[in-house]
Amino acid sequence: MAQDIPRVHCPSLSHFHLNFVLTNRPVVLTGMVDQWPAMEKWDQDYVKDKTQDFIVSLKTSPNGLFPSWSQQVEERRDMTFHQFLDTIYSDSPKEFHMLSGDQTHLLDKSGINPHFKKLWADIEPLPVVPMERINSVGLWFSNKGAKSSLHYDGCGSDNLNVQVRGQKKVHLYAPDLMERMYLMQTQGRHNFSHVEDIENVDRSRFPDFPEHPTFETTLKQGEVLFIPSFWFHSLTHEGPMNLNVNFWWAPKTLILNDLSIRSVLMSERGPRILKSLFATREEDKKQGRFLWDYVSGIAGSPTETEDSEKNTVKDEKPEVIITKPTPKEEEVAEASEKKSTQIEVDSSGCEVLASFSVPEEYSRADYSRPGLQSLISPMSPETFFSEFWTKKPFVVHGSLDRFANLRKSMKDWDLVRMLKHVEGKVPFQMWGSTTDGRPIHMNVDSLRQALPLYDSGWTLYVQHLFQLGGPWLDALLADLKYKPLPRGYNPRVPQPTFGLFASRKDGTPTDWHFDAIDNFTLQIRGTKTWSILSNKEVSNVCTNYQNRPLSGKGFPGAIPGTLPKNDFSAAATVKLVPGSVLFNPAGSWHAVKASEDSLSITFTMPRQCWAQLMGPSIERFLYFQDFWREECGSDFLENKEHLAQVLAERLQEDLKEFKGSDLIAEPFL
Repeated sequence: MAQDIPRVHCPSLSHFHLNFVLTNRPVVLTGMVDQWPAMEKWDQDYVKDKTQDFIVSLKTSPNGLFPSWSQQVEERRDMTFHQFLDTIYSDSPKEFHMLSGDQTHLLDKSGINPHFKKLWADIEPLPVVPMERINSVGLWFSNKGAKSSLHYDGCGSDNLNVQVRGQKKVHLYAPDLMERMYLMQTQGRHNFSHVEDIENVDRSRFPDFPEHPTFETTLKQGEVLFIPSFWFHSLTHEGPMNLNVNFWWAPKTLILNDLSIRSVLMSERGPRILKSLFATREEDKKQGRFLWDYVSGIAGSPTETEDSEKNTVKDEKPEVIITKPTPKEEEVAEASEKKSTQIEVDSSGCEVLASFSVPEEYSRADYSRPGLQSLISPMSPETFFSEFWTKKPFVVHGSLDRFANLRKSMKDWDLVRMLKHVEGKVPFQMWGSTTDGRPIHMNVDSLRQALPLYDSGWTLYVQHLFQLGGPWLDALLADLKYKPLPRGYNPRVPQPTFGLFASRKDGTPTDWHFDAIDNFTLQIRGTKTWSILSNKEVSNVCTNYQNRPLSGKGFPGAIPGTLPKNDFSAAATVKLVPGSVLFNPAGSWHAVKASEDSLSITFTMPRQCWAQLMGPSIERFLYFQDFWREECGSDFLENKEHLAQVLAERLQEDLKEFKGSDLIAEPFL
């Protein structure tokens, strides 16, 4: 069932910004406009008296939908504004009418609309958004029964909708439901769904459309609805006459997801962006790569693909990794000599995580040199590659002094100084949760945005700190003989990173998941507790997975169906303290929680697979053929089984011409 939109009475600017704008979550605000003169004065006679009588292009619809693309029934009719007011105040309208806020604006770039100048004096700025941030203010008029077809605001703006007269039934769908929204593909209509009337869904045409919206409520007179950017919404006007004032403003931080990327590419800028992607001149290629980085989410949040069905529980008890206290010297020596790559299991059936202590001579500052040895000592590189690299986790405990040179290059590990050094150059990734426990992941671009969230318990992650620790990452990659796939092959392939995690005591933990990266974590400050479990279900991991239900189609290319739900409660833990180094290979299940305020450094090496190389190359190959550049059209959805078979046969035939040289096509490098 849909949730009711939460209601908050007169929040402060900071409370509204931190809890709803930055988290991209809807809310109904109460008590915000009680003092507006408009709430008392704006009836039919007053509005007519205070406005000029000018010609408006009126939207009319016999079925109440605005717009109704499928039936092509919406019409435009010119009449005076005062005639329009008389029409919508009719007790028994024969047709439905609407004037939208983009037509009857109070304020836009050119200033206050002279037709409504006297009405402007009856409203006041909303205290939750500085007036200088507002791009436009619109007036909406409609009679009872008018409905807005399901859409999101194509401009990507945040929206505060004030109900001055009447009331509306509100249905909201989250942006991550994009694949189930049946969006139109025509530029200018790309933000509208083919499912116009959500209360009468044709399930034969739209079988995957959600049974219920994410949120729904009735917006009553005097209430203010916050619709965050890229949320799908449909509003049914229920009052005898409905009058709304909308405030639109562009969010300072664009939350990158599949929907916002699609919106950019489908906008007027889309052709220019796509043209830049396929440029041949070097300066155009650089511009194209920059635009692609921006719109493809390389600087934003990765797309997760997960299964919404319930995971099944395995009958057998899973094996669990445990960590011993700092081992004795003979245990270290014995562990270093082991040659078997099998996971060790103790008498209780739990896995044993190899643990080492750094001898005193390796803890001195003069051993602080970039490279693999600084992270794995006292283990030898030969043992590391034969026993652990890409296979098994281990932990090394030792003095933080052995990383003295890294400390100098990283601003003495002062968090604020490090963030100031890279502010505006890399995004700050934030992890938090809502009051009902829902996880949130967003990117912000300034300390002013990041630090309040961090102080309130959010986890902060910053990648690509090459200006602070680049030589250390370069030396490590050289020792590992790790060569990243060139970005020209696939711009979306993750690159090796050097970053930091900052977590607060008892702040937002990291839930069970596994990553497609081999990772070294160096604990700098505080303690952090890791729980680790080997992955017996998936081999050749090349994409991430989180063990919680979300919409999606399961783990791509891993195993049929859903991943088993492991008995994570049986897992033991390892505690990282300043100076500890943990190696965690790709695919290893893990969950992390800060026992106290924590700062750690990460070296990550993404797994690279053939699919990442082949997929974009095949796509580029197809772009050179007329057939594959044809618009697929909406009829694909109606005949998808037949067309899918036709396309598969055509693809098999065309790929016979695919050559090795197509993998390294020069114009795309």
